[in-house]
Amino acid sequence: MRTALFPKFNELYQIYKISNDYTDRKRQFAVVALNKQIIEETLKNNQLENEHLTGLIQMFKYGCSDKTFDKYLKLNVSDTTRLEELSVLASEIDLWGYTGAGLNSITSLDSQQLISISNFLKKAFTINAIAEAVKFCADFDNLGIPLVKSGIYSPWLYYINPQIFPILNNSHLKFREWIDISANYPSCIKDFDELRALADETDLGLIDMFAHNFDKYINVSNELTTLDIKGNKFYKISHGIFKKEKRLYNSGFARVLEQNNWICLFSKTGKSQGANFENKLKIGDYVYICYGGDEVYTIGKIISNSQPLDTDSDDLIEGKGEWIYREIEPFFYPINNSVREFKKDKRFFMPSGNSTFYEVPKWELDFMNKNIFQSKYNVNIIDGGNGTIRQVPLNIENQNNNPFEMTLNTILFGPPGTGKTYSTIDLALEILNVNDGNLERERRKSLFANFQCENRVYFTTFHQNMAYEDFIEGIKPIEPEDDDEFLKYEIQDGVFMKACIEATYNFIKRNFPENEQEIQIRTFNQLYDQLFEDVEQAGEIALSTLNGGNVLVAVTDQGNFSVKHLNGTRTYTVSRNRLAPLFERFPDLTVINNIHEEFRNIIGGCNSTAFWSVLNAIHNLQPNQQPINEDVTELKYEDKKSIVKSYWKNAEYKLIEDDNSEPYVFIIDEINRGNVAQIFGELITLIEEDKRLGKSEEIRLELPYSKTAFCVPPNLYIVGTMNTADKSVEALDTALRRRFSFVPKLPEEDKLSITTDGINLVSMLAKINERLKVLKDNDHTIGHAWLWNIHNVADLRKAFADKIIPLLQEYFYNDYEKLGLVLGDNFFEVKEQISSNIFATFSGGNGVAGQYDQSWQYKLKDCNTISISDFQSLY
Repeated sequence: MRTALFPKFNELYQIYKISNDYTDRKRQFAVVALNKQIIEETLKNNQLENEHLTGLIQMFKYGCSDKTFDKYLKLNVSDTTRLEELSVLASEIDLWGYTGAGLNSITSLDSQQLISISNFLKKAFTINAIAEAVKFCADFDNLGIPLVKSGIYSPWLYYINPQIFPILNNSHLKFREWIDISANYPSCIKDFDELRALADETDLGLIDMFAHNFDKYINVSNELTTLDIKGNKFYKISHGIFKKEKRLYNSGFARVLEQNNWICLFSKTGKSQGANFENKLKIGDYVYICYGGDEVYTIGKIISNSQPLDTDSDDLIEGKGEWIYREIEPFFYPINNSVREFKKDKRFFMPSGNSTFYEVPKWELDFMNKNIFQSKYNVNIIDGGNGTIRQVPLNIENQNNNPFEMTLNTILFGPPGTGKTYSTIDLALEILNVNDGNLERERRKSLFANFQCENRVYFTTFHQNMAYEDFIEGIKPIEPEDDDEFLKYEIQDGVFMKACIEATYNFIKRNFPENEQEIQIRTFNQLYDQLFEDVEQAGEIALSTLNGGNVLVAVTDQGNFSVKHLNGTRTYTVSRNRLAPLFERFPDLTVINNIHEEFRNIIGGCNSTAFWSVLNAIHNLQPNQQPINEDVTELKYEDKKSIVKSYWKNAEYKLIEDDNSEPYVFIIDEINRGNVAQIFGELITLIEEDKRLGKSEEIRLELPYSKTAFCVPPNLYIVGTMNTADKSVEALDTALRRRFSFVPKLPEEDKLSITTDGINLVSMLAKINERLKVLKDNDHTIGHAWLWNIHNVADLRKAFADKIIPLLQEYFYNDYEKLGLVLGDNFFEVKEQISSNIFATFSGGNGVAGQYDQSWQYKLKDCNTISISDFQSLY
């Protein structure tokens, strides 16, 4: 062994001793005595058979099902009294053996070999010294009996004497290579005994668990490590179902997966996830494992193809043969496994994303590094096969601490196809100080989506049916609670109100960090979550009522409490949102005189006994409450709203000259398609820069529905887009128009090029727009964006068919002469002269048919027939 590594071994072992692995193995000790007795009874059979050895393998393996255990116990133990005793003892212990499946059965040993094995195991009960054990095992190995090698017999010897015989299996390989222990079992006995003494342990099973999970401890480092995936793919897989679904959690299957280094899912998982796991995932690819949105586990490399679970593992989860797994080589284990702070991030590759198996896009690796891999694993993942992943700061503070300067209210206006909506992504990122112009479009879109998930960017489109009630607030029906007798309505926030709440909360947090109301809200949330977790784990608990009785409380899938009176049949829902104002209003429940009247005055109709019981239980948790960690606990929207509304109503005016708040962006696409004056209402005044919160002319007003105070925050940028061909700039509401800066987005023909088949897109579009400016105006030209990705005549035909021709027909409705002046003869079929003879004879007419005599009928060519020379004729 490498004795120079002994100090490092001790250091790592101390980390292991405070881990769950160490605790779990000590708890598992109870199975050792049981397995020793099973071996003793097996050796009492008149003749040791292959089936008996198979039974020892199956009964002692980690993940053995009750069905398999009972089958082989009955086969191996012939004494019915002892069979019953051992069966009862196994049920009481209810633990698995230490090792994985390994070899599943012994089938071909002859009688002489079986006798040798029987004598070997019987003598093992008498071995008490290390030197004696080394010679004893060396002599057995020299017999050369097939199948029963050290990986099979060492667990049997360990159960016989856990102070002398170590377990040796393949999962120890990295540990043995690290400290230089031979794979030869007799020589291992001495080495493992030396390590046992060094660790000051008596049971070698503890050393086995450490060696099995060696990766966990050797990779715990305070230094950032780099993992290069070298062009391979990287996936997320969630095992959350095995911890969240009660039946699967109770099966212990999650621990089986961890012990065997497996990743597993249902083969028919929807959205092609099962098929991708089976066929798309390759050996050499990488995964990170999470348990839903709660915690992460290991990062590892795929080392096997997919295969169905073995019978015992499948029986644990009643899988019916429909679950598949792959083996991984673990590389990194988390130093901090909680990822609950990312609960709101629902992108599929994130732990909380609504997916079981999903590829992490390469351009998201820098985001994952910054937010998860670096902080949770001390690892930075790069793709050297496709170039190192760029590290882009996602915070809005740039190195010079100079925020992007632009007007708070901006409208991008111009004709169709000039990239107005396209530009809003870049403009939003620039406002948010992510202004690296070298980023690829896909990466910028991803960053934009990140900010949307973080509620830093909002996007909406105006239309004719958009109203004030959708934008600011309005009265709308809500789903009734269980104890409501009638359909209810409530005032609900519109999309702009939500943006103002989030931005204002940030304004308050950054400029006035000490906020008593927030502390109280965070206190309530932490206590509520603690009670919820206690009830969820128990399934159902009894809580005291005000009059000394009890109610039964359970939890619902929606995160609420379900309360039922003893011997009652009806349940009442106690939700977080309705309980929070009671906690805030009644810090001391003893001051309440009439809970029915006082509770209903605050939250309306409710079963006050149910609410009092839960509120009382939450108050009782306060003395033992842990310190609040704001970095982990993200406030819910309703909590932020409560803080903001209170600030709008109660905070004294204060001019903020040095605003530390972060910027937020609200994008309104097609702003002139809605009734702007009606949608904005009182915002027409409040969005002005000097009228905003903390500014020199700050205005707070009362909203018409909620009758609460409202103010627009200074860190919310409003960006609109406007198609001038739909409605001219002048037609926009004048009061609103003078409160926005207008930035033109005009056709930029010089951004185009020449197609592979010789069509000069620059000249073509310039000539079309020149004609349109004369026949219409600048607002009715055509943007360059429609021709950005045109490479050949086939692409151009599609662009004309889908976009340009329909737009020109709208510009010149039923006016083919002007349309012809733009496109020319080459875009029309041969014109036909009309004869009045085509009309029916009508004696009562005034000669109208003659007006059409000798006139011409025009028809545009099918775009698929337009040739290269036809397009070239445009210029």
